[in-house]
Amino acid sequence: MSGGRRRLETLATLTGVLATIALGLAAGAMLAEAGVLVPWWRFLPPEAFLIWYAENASRLLGFYGPLEVIATALALGAAALAGHHRGGGPWFVIAAVLAFAILLMFPLYFQRVNASFADGSVGADGVSAALAQWAGWHWARTAIGIVAFVAALLGARADVGGASMRSPAGDPTRHRALAELEVGLRALATAPKDVGRLALIVRRRADGIRETPERVRLTLEEGVPGDDWSRRPPRDPEAQLAVMQHAVAELLANGQPITVFGDNLFVDLDLSTGNLPTGTRLRVGDAVVQVTPKPHNGCKKFLARFGGDGLRLVQAAETRHLNLRGIYWRVVEPGCVHVGATITVLARPSAPVR
Repeated sequence: MSGGRRRLETLATLTGVLATIALGLAAGAMLAEAGVLVPWWRFLPPEAFLIWYAENASRLLGFYGPLEVIATALALGAAALAGHHRGGGPWFVIAAVLAFAILLMFPLYFQRVNASFADGSVGADGVSAALAQWAGWHWARTAIGIVAFVAALLGARADVGGASMRSPAGDPTRHRALAELEVGLRALATAPKDVGRLALIVRRRADGIRETPERVRLTLEEGVPGDDWSRRPPRDPEAQLAVMQHAVAELLANGQPITVFGDNLFVDLDLSTGNLPTGTRLRVGDAVVQVTPKPHNGCKKFLARFGGDGLRLVQAAETRHLNLRGIYWRVVEPGCVHVGATITVLARPSAPVR
């Protein structure tokens, strides 16, 4: 991840946290006003309420006004950085819309009614009805404020930590026996050799969450921008893009999310050594990639996620040439790729294909 992008991500996360705190304070203040002040106002004789309100109107505005403005400004800031959040962007957009709606309610309704209370123009006879209506509007904005706070809280949670897709450990109840895996492997449809398809893109974020964007731009510097590969010094260019055959991944996952593998690209294409030897060049969408010599082997994480028999299947001498665990590619020409993009073999080391 580039320094500029990392700074924007940090700024987005910080702004989101501050917006959440401000929205929580604003919602709490409105709730206290609705539950304490409003009942007391309605208990007071109309004349006493008007005297009290005239004396304290400026204090009320001086307290609640800045709180709402600051909360809305921070929420809008967090929403403006939606594309740089670590997962909470959509929630902050919702929070910002709701916070702005609360702010609009002041000039549309509260400013006029509050002024009538402060200058006494509502009259003692009109206080009861006006306060009842004011209370209804206030409970409405309080409810909106609580929803805005909850939305921001969900956004901050997604940004800071604790999504269900973080560092997946795998589900042992989904592990398949070797015999079952071998039967399933033989039943798979023959993968295309020269023209295939990109089935899934996975980006492993810094906080462990695994995103599945519909499209990305593969780059020479980062591979999949924002992926964990670029944060593992020293970067190994031969392991820039981890690639796996989609059907094999589904067989091994046995109902678990495909993202549990941690590979970047899942493809409908024959990845065997015989079909894609080291040095083979392929076009994926608008990008060009090359098969690297680095072997893609199962590890302790693979063992935990798919069981001992799953590991034996991909490492067995008789199936090793099939590259069931996958292979590595590196980007040689940057370009945009998307789920469903065509993958075309451009040239193998022995002879050009096209």
